[in-house]
Amino acid sequence: MGAYATVELTEVKASHTWRAFDALTMRLTLRFELLAHRTLSIEGTAAATGFLNHGLSGAIQAVTPDRWVKYLRTVWLSCVPEGGSLAELYFPKLADEVYVVAAGAWLRRNADTVAAQIAGTSIAAITAQVEAANLDGLTAGAVADRILDYYRAVTPGRADNIGYTETHGAVNYGSITAAQHQADARLRKTWLCTPDFRVRPWHASASGSTTGLNTAFSVNGEHLMYPGDRELGASAENIIRCRCTLGYSRYAAA
Repeated sequence: MGAYATVELTEVKASHTWRAFDALTMRLTLRFELLAHRTLSIEGTAAATGFLNHGLSGAIQAVTPDRWVKYLRTVWLSCVPEGGSLAELYFPKLADEVYVVAAGAWLRRNADTVAAQIAGTSIAAITAQVEAANLDGLTAGAVADRILDYYRAVTPGRADNIGYTETHGAVNYGSITAAQHQADARLRKTWLCTPDFRVRPWHASASGSTTGLNTAFSVNGEHLMYPGDRELGASAENIIRCRCTLGYSRYAAA
């Protein structure tokens, strides 16, 4: 492995890693926040139109998870390779195809579920808006306007949360993919938090914990293979807007 034979996680390298990660995720989030904003705007218009045509059932049917599956495909196929490039701080560069295949595998396992969760949040909110409007005795047109007003109010913040959370998870997935392709049982991964006042206390506690590449971290009683990992059942409290990442080291040969 040439110049990469020694993988050491010094304090300086850890700092460099999370700074590079933060810059990368901020750049990518700007792009995918805008895409989430457009997707939510389309969804809101479709829901309002659906309500005018068919009432609440029409509004709900207009909120299709397929929109979010398409969104997730765009984010993950773009961001997983970017996460792999971040891991080049530690490992040799891998072919882009490695990351495309890994992203595709993640999407097959998770995209439908995550898309349904995003759409489900919208459906619950639309239902609440319609029920409140009915109690107020609003006309169908006024209810449709209320749905649109709701989307206008929540879309900026919600798009930011969706864009950042999905970007963060995909970048870290790309990073762990790079590490796992090194085929070296001595490699270890370390949880790195962003050391500022906004970090979750339990993520600050996890920072510096080290485990094998294929062993999950235990964070606030939940298991994650990498920051942003939801496949082992981690809750929103561990996932949404997390800013943690991974560093790597190699045990010296005995």
